[in-house]
Parts: sequence; C-alpha cells; structure tokens
Amino acid sequence: MHIVHSRFGRGTIVDVDTSQPDARIRVSFDNTDVKTIMLKYARFTISE
Repeated sequence: MHIVHSRFGRGTIVDVDTSQPDARIRVSFDNTDVKTIMLKYARFTISE
C-alpha cells in the first residue's frame, strides 16, 4: 500500500506491527530510509 506523508513524501508500507499497545508501521519512503511510525501520531493519506 502506498501513502503520502506531509514531511517524508511518498512511501510504501512494508510492515505493520500490532503486537504492542500502540500499533506501528514501517514505511520505505522514496526520498529517505525506512521509517517506523506510530499510527496514532501518523499524518498521511493513502495513495494509489
């Protein structure tokens, strides 16, 4: 699934971790490395 983040730009979700109380996603962004983002703080839109 592709997303667009206001700070990091376009990226692809590579992993979803729901094993912790606060779910996290790992995203490989086009312009940077892979980032881990907590979903409750993430500000992104889903892109096709």
